[in-house]
Amino acid sequence: MFKTLEEKFEIKTYQCSEFGTFKLKTLFDYLQELASDHADKIGVGYEECLKKNCAWVCAKYHLVINSFPKLKDKISIETWPSKFIGPTGIREFVVKNDNGDILIKAVSQWVLIDIKRLRPVITQNVFDCSKIEPGEELGITLDKIPPMSNEDVQVVEHSLRYDDVDVNHHINNAVYVALIEDSLMRKIKDEYIVNEVSVDFKKSAVLSDEKVLVKSKFGEDGADFTVSSVDGKVDFARVNVKYTKK
Repeated sequence: MFKTLEEKFEIKTYQCSEFGTFKLKTLFDYLQELASDHADKIGVGYEECLKKNCAWVCAKYHLVINSFPKLKDKISIETWPSKFIGPTGIREFVVKNDNGDILIKAVSQWVLIDIKRLRPVITQNVFDCSKIEPGEELGITLDKIPPMSNEDVQVVEHSLRYDDVDVNHHINNAVYVALIEDSLMRKIKDEYIVNEVSVDFKKSAVLSDEKVLVKSKFGEDGADFTVSSVDGKVDFARVNVKYTKK
C-alpha cells in the first residue's frame, strides 16, 4: 500500500538564495507537502483525520545535509513512515539528484492529536496501521533541544502575516524555519555551509500573537535559535544548526 511516495522537482529561481542554492524554508515546504500527500495515500491523511476529529502535528525534524540542490537542478524526494508508536508516527525522507546521489536525509516525528480535547491519541485506536508497511529507518536521531540560556543572545522581532497561516489556522511550521534562516544566513552566509538542522516544534503560534521573537546564539561550528512569544513566556520552536567552513 503505497509504501513510499517519490516526486520529482526542478529547482526554480524563487526557491533559491542569492547563491543559487535551495532555501531551507522551501525544503521544509516540500517535506511537509510530501508527508501530507503520502499520508492521504495510506489512509491517514487530512480528510480521514477530520472524519475522526484528529490531526497530525509535526513535533520534530532532523536533517543531515550533504549538499544543497542548486538552481535548475532536478531532484527527487522520497518519503515513507518507518514506525508508529503510541500517538506518534516517524517519517523518513531522502532527497537525491538526477544521478541518484543522496543530497539530504531527514527524519520527522508526528503526533496524532484529538482536535477537540487537544490531547494525543493512540494511532492504533484511530487507524488500522496493520495495513501500512513500515520502511527503512535511516538511523538519524531525534534528540530533544533544551531551552536556550539568556547569555550572549541576539534578539530580532518579527511581525506575523496572514500569509503565514496554514489550513489548521496556525502559523505554518516552515515559517519558523524561514525566520531562523533569516538570522542564520545574515551571520554565516559568506563563510559557512549548513550541515545539519534539528527542529523541535513546541507550540503553535496564531495570527493574533501578532509578533514573535527570534533569539539566536552563534558558536564556531553551530548555532541555537528559539522562536518565542514577545513576552518570552512561550517557545514556539527551538532549532539547532550545525555548520562548517566553506
